[in-house]
Amino acid sequence: MMRKGKYTIAKTVTVSALAAAMAVSMGATAAFAADPGQWNSDFTNIKATNTVTYAKEGVTLNGTYKLQIKGQGDVASLSISNKSDNLTGEEGKSPVISDTKALFTVDELNAIAAKGVGTYTFEVTETFTATNGTFADATPAKYTVQVQVKNKGTGTTNDYYVAAVVAKKADESKSNIDFATKYTKYANSEKTDGDEGDVSKGLTISKTVTGNDANYTDTFAYTITFTKDSVNEGLDLYTDSEIKLSGTAVEKGDNNHYNLAYDKEYTFTLKNGGSINFKVPAGTTYTVEETDTKNYTPSVTFVENGKEGEETKISSGKKVESAVAGEKENKVEFTNTKESNPITGLLTENAPFIAMVAAAAFALVGYVVYKRRRTN
Repeated sequence: MMRKGKYTIAKTVTVSALAAAMAVSMGATAAFAADPGQWNSDFTNIKATNTVTYAKEGVTLNGTYKLQIKGQGDVASLSISNKSDNLTGEEGKSPVISDTKALFTVDELNAIAAKGVGTYTFEVTETFTATNGTFADATPAKYTVQVQVKNKGTGTTNDYYVAAVVAKKADESKSNIDFATKYTKYANSEKTDGDEGDVSKGLTISKTVTGNDANYTDTFAYTITFTKDSVNEGLDLYTDSEIKLSGTAVEKGDNNHYNLAYDKEYTFTLKNGGSINFKVPAGTTYTVEETDTKNYTPSVTFVENGKEGEETKISSGKKVESAVAGEKENKVEFTNTKESNPITGLLTENAPFIAMVAAAAFALVGYVVYKRRRTN
């Protein structure tokens, strides 16, 4: 189940108009009560409101919903059709999808009226099915709708009409029929360029060391912080690699993972060729930074929701700030480079000194030869 979180502003998909049902009990004057001369079509404008909330960024909504109206007791046999529709919403936008389906058609209201004078009860529910992802509550709360039938007083059997419609939830009269749910999914749960996603690698941080003076055994330290989108309350956030919080190693939880919290700064280390993976709810914002480059020249690139990340989110070649882990691939690649000039050797750097020594040696040999000739 989802609970409210904080930070990002969620976007809302509204499916249908506000319900136009009574807010009072059956004994009071109904907001949609009909005079004897009115037709049953007056009640075809009674609808339900369905609101689906999902992450502001990094998530595409894709699923279906079904509005189910089931007669109770004397009207259990009536054929009240199920109203269904697709739920779709683009990533990074605030789409509003309006469904104009009424609770009852004219034919359905006529069928209810034909039952004669009385009050008839219907159970109204909605169910949600996600194409990829999860609805927080696939079967939201139930409503009951009571339909009151009266006669026009003509004394004939065909003068029955719908006089009032009342909506109730948990025995409390409602002016609106409102259903609400949240749609969530994990980062890297969708295909990227045809490749299947892997939610265990919702976000991957990797390290490469290069250069002729690079030491491949060097270890580099990093910090990472996650910020939750409000719809993602209760979803897993963890890694399977060792990680620390405030210098203390995080212990594995009951799920055998290193469970993480939002708005906490965690630290980890990587060597050349190393990486760390995080399971992250899609729509989560993160900041990751290399804290000690060890005199290497740092650089970083990242992929955000399947696309090359914006350079504006990179600073000093060692930090990615406020990136969003979306439903497609998300990765950050740090590269540290160290180059140095090759040692040139004695023959180059000490040439003047060597020349002087050589000249002295040559002079000494010449002097010895000269002395021997004088002696002979």
